[in-house]
Amino acid sequence: MDTPTELQRVMTRYTELLEKGSEAEARAFVLEEFPKLPQDVREQVLGEMLTMAIEDKVEEREATKALHEEGIAAFKALDEMEKKAKEKSQERP
Repeated sequence: MDTPTELQRVMTRYTELLEKGSEAEARAFVLEEFPKLPQDVREQVLGEMLTMAIEDKVEEREATKALHEEGIAAFKALDEMEKKAKEKSQERP
C-alpha cells in the first residue's frame, strides 16, 4: 500500500463528503476505510485528531471565560450606574 497516496485518497473523499453536507456518509466512509490504513498512520491520524480536539476545547473555554468576564464587567457597570442614579435622585429636594 502506498501510504501517502492512500491517506490522501481517504482524506480527499472525506473532505468531498463533508463539503457535500453528507456527514453521516463521511462518518461511515471513515469507519470503513480507517482500519485499512497501516497502524502507524492510524496512530498519527488519531494523535493529530486528539491534538485538534484539545486545542478546540481550550479555545472554547477561553472564549467562554472572556464572555463571562465581559458579563461581570457589564453587571458591575450597571450596578455603578444604578448607585449613581439613586444618589442623584436622593439629592433632589
